[in-house]
Amino acid sequence: MRNKKSLGIAIAGLGEYAETQIIPALELTPHCELAAVITDDSHKKEDIASKYNLKASQVYYYDETDKLKDDDNVQLTYVITPNKLHREHCEKFAASGKHVLCEKPMAVSAADCEAMIEACRKNNVRLFIGYRLHFEPHHRAVKRICRQHTYGPVQSVSSSNGFYLNREDDWRLNKQLAGGGAMMDMGIYIVNAYRQLFQQKPVSVYARKIQQRPDMFKEVEESLEWEMHYSNGITAKGYCSYNSDVSDLNISFASAELKMENAYKYEGIQLSVNNNPLEYETKEIKTIMLEHVAECIRENKASMIEPEEGLQDIQVIEAVYRSIQSGKEEKVHYSCL
Repeated sequence: MRNKKSLGIAIAGLGEYAETQIIPALELTPHCELAAVITDDSHKKEDIASKYNLKASQVYYYDETDKLKDDDNVQLTYVITPNKLHREHCEKFAASGKHVLCEKPMAVSAADCEAMIEACRKNNVRLFIGYRLHFEPHHRAVKRICRQHTYGPVQSVSSSNGFYLNREDDWRLNKQLAGGGAMMDMGIYIVNAYRQLFQQKPVSVYARKIQQRPDMFKEVEESLEWEMHYSNGITAKGYCSYNSDVSDLNISFASAELKMENAYKYEGIQLSVNNNPLEYETKEIKTIMLEHVAECIRENKASMIEPEEGLQDIQVIEAVYRSIQSGKEEKVHYSCL
């Protein structure tokens, strides 16, 4: 029987991230619980229910999600489906009166992001974007250092994020589903981190695509390097890839050098300033994120992961893709909602 004080969550999309990260994170908190799953009809409901310790009635196929409106045990749906489907699923769940937590990237275009925000406003439900690193203690420490000018102003910053993608049947290689390649998946972490650190948005970007396996990466970019230019004169550099296992953040201040290793990974983050380690308690940040969402819904609080975060990231990424096409620096177009 569900604890009526906890947030009942339905997970849409039962891929690796849901199974290995989110469902285990739900088990660590009394404030949230798995109330339903939403998947395709390739498996029997009884088999899926048994796997997740649910009843068959708590398993929904995508073509019957309209029934969610009558399920009082579900207050929020967590969308963990391929990027192209985020808007469609968000609009359906919002229309059923359910709050929505959507994985990043929020959508494949700024227009889709804006439509998602409007759908949730229209149906009087909340929309959150799954930026787990907003709750990670090392990232929060770096944000404080930058914002408080602990070591003086930032002089330069660079970051990289990637992994080696070798599955030719991976949906990430399908532009229609993914919306893009390494930038949409890995580069977005860097775009979001920089906005958190600098408390401002880039005004323009310049980007260059790198393809080392063109036969495999026919539709999306394999790797990409870019620069983001800010009104205060800072130029922030980024590199993302499906061809190298990298994850770091490097910041030069007036009086210190900061380095974060494994910066965007699920575990093993290490932070140092002038080669002196800064240690913080390791926590299950996905559980903390879910508890944060539950509190925001329960108490009607503003969130650290509002949908405007996701929209602004996609607006930057669209400028990156325009720069690749033009070969020139491109302005970032921000909309006013």
